[in-house]
Amino acid sequence: MTNTIRLLLLLLVALVQYRCANETAPTGGKEDSEPPKVKKMVPENYSTSFSADEINITFNEFIQDNGFAQTLISPATDPAPIFRVNGRTLNIKLKAELQPNTTYTINFGSNLKDLNQGNEYKNFKYVFSTGSYIDSAKVIGRVKNVENDKELENLYVNLYQSSTNNPVQNMKPTYFSKTDKLGNFSIENIKAGSYQLFALKDQNLNFIYDLPNELVGFSDTSILANDTIPKNIDLVVFKESPKRIKLQSVKSVEPGKIFVSYNAPVQTLKLDSKLFSDGFSSFIYPTKDTAIIWFSNYYSKYDSIYLVANDTLFDTLRIELKTIEKDSLLASTKNALRIANQSLISNEKVKAAALMSPYESLKIKMNRPIIGINDFKGAEIRVDSSAETTRVYPKINRENAQEILLDFSMKPDKQYTVVFPDSMLRDIFGVWNKEVSYAFNTAKEDAFGNIIIKAVVQDLSKHYLLQVLNAENKLVNEVPLYGEAEKKINIEKILAGVYHIRVLEDTNADATWNTGDLLLRKQPEKIIDMPGTHTLKGGWDLEIEVKL
Repeated sequence: MTNTIRLLLLLLVALVQYRCANETAPTGGKEDSEPPKVKKMVPENYSTSFSADEINITFNEFIQDNGFAQTLISPATDPAPIFRVNGRTLNIKLKAELQPNTTYTINFGSNLKDLNQGNEYKNFKYVFSTGSYIDSAKVIGRVKNVENDKELENLYVNLYQSSTNNPVQNMKPTYFSKTDKLGNFSIENIKAGSYQLFALKDQNLNFIYDLPNELVGFSDTSILANDTIPKNIDLVVFKESPKRIKLQSVKSVEPGKIFVSYNAPVQTLKLDSKLFSDGFSSFIYPTKDTAIIWFSNYYSKYDSIYLVANDTLFDTLRIELKTIEKDSLLASTKNALRIANQSLISNEKVKAAALMSPYESLKIKMNRPIIGINDFKGAEIRVDSSAETTRVYPKINRENAQEILLDFSMKPDKQYTVVFPDSMLRDIFGVWNKEVSYAFNTAKEDAFGNIIIKAVVQDLSKHYLLQVLNAENKLVNEVPLYGEAEKKINIEKILAGVYHIRVLEDTNADATWNTGDLLLRKQPEKIIDMPGTHTLKGGWDLEIEVKL
């Protein structure tokens, strides 16, 4: 054998040994969609008389070493176990002294995933007992979102042995589980006893209710876990109103326009600034947590604003403003006063808006607030292709100065064109409009019907709000119900379509829906989604009976 051949053989042996010593995850082939499966556990799962100080769980494929932040042992141990991954094997070091005659559960949450595709082995748990038997008490139930009655997947449902008030705010649970796609949960291998039960949409995955955008829910009474057949427990989760209103942001979005937002609805908002000394308009969104501020000083680059919310919350800040050069305001067509969101087919013709109801007052939104109308001029109304016009004198909407209100009689199945003549409308910048048109079609008469609701109330001491919502879940009508065993509600001339009914239980009789309060252990007011939907056909009456 030559030296060259001998050298090649040595290199080949070394390569084989290297590959055997450095095992890597396989690649290629069909994409893996299955979660890892357990091949071996030492000691075995559900072992009794447990005395080991470490656990080894071997899987059929390589698993991720992701820190196991969501993996909890219950009851909790101090110090917590240490988790290490070695290829296909997970090693768990138990560092604390275990309590005698106690069943422990290591719940991995969503931490067990294969290495390549991240397929999750959901809700896997390793159970063992230092005594002669495994605890077998169980708590089951379902969680829904109170506002939309939808089941929620992957919420944590937590049990606490602690007698501390609202332990979900300051400690990790004794036992926990996660909800499935239908919102169902099952917490097993619980030691018999009394527990507090909470549900949590845990945004930062720390098992603590500590963020304002997290959903939380709780059981009004303690849960008695025992070996009998458990009853189903229904929980609702809700988003709390902030305990303290605070200013979130003040942002210049375009010249002369500022958005002001708070973390919760405000009842009153007062503003002051040099910006507002020469023309000022403001209005608050229906949610009452965001305000739009318009002002005429569109060329200032910086200024200070003073805000007072609810007569008690004071804020002062200096902001950078978007501007327009004074000389370019009139010269640039993009800065012209015009109808908002109006589509142009060409410079002369306007594309008609979506179908509108002929039975409602007409509102036309401008791109800036209007502060003046030339009363000697009127808007011209043209119907279809007729050359004849009707003159209408518009008004400014007091609640939103960007909207122009026109009150005139409309007929179904017609095309209308509203023409605002030159120099009729004056905006907050002092700019008069050039002639501008707004075109729209009214729906046919047989596109409308009537909804007649018969509401039957059994408990006359309760206050309700009955709501009619359309297919887009937008509120169409709202009627309070109180003190009447039977009430008839007529909603006339409403567009044909699909509608559904929901009822809000107004427990404090303030004519609004109120969320829950964890600190006060106050559940949110009930929202009852009445079963099914109702299809209104054009030209028909739809009769609905609601029993409460």
